[in-house]
Amino acid sequence: MKKVDATPTNQSSAKTDTGSLSQQPKRAPYKIEMCSLELLRRGLYGLVELEALIAFGTTCLHSDISTLYNKHGVIFKRKPEPHQHKYGGTVTFTRYTPASLADAQKLLAIANRCRIKRWLQPLPEHQANKLLEPFKADSGDR
Repeated sequence: MKKVDATPTNQSSAKTDTGSLSQQPKRAPYKIEMCSLELLRRGLYGLVELEALIAFGTTCLHSDISTLYNKHGVIFKRKPEPHQHKYGGTVTFTRYTPASLADAQKLLAIANRCRIKRWLQPLPEHQANKLLEPFKADSGDR
């Protein structure tokens, strides 16, 4: 009976079929990355939990915001927003908006760190500038 190795010696498990380490399989985006980018995409309008559920599937935006604040130092404006549900009752959600240009820049840095961990390039400069533009205009810093 011929002995067969489970792992062939002529292939590396660290490489893809192209043989390039830069072609590593990509991981799905991190939740904190998706949250950071969505907050930036929405600019000065901000984000409430129902919108976050639709945008990237989270049911606990308040926890994501807490992580961004406590672990990354991102400060948010918080505004209560009433919402009427389909049975006529009212529930209040909190709309979260980055408090300043500096906080928006922190969100961008978080998203880019996550992208690098996933073997992706940081966002291109023109795209990053577009995401930060509303915050620059609001602060008067162009």
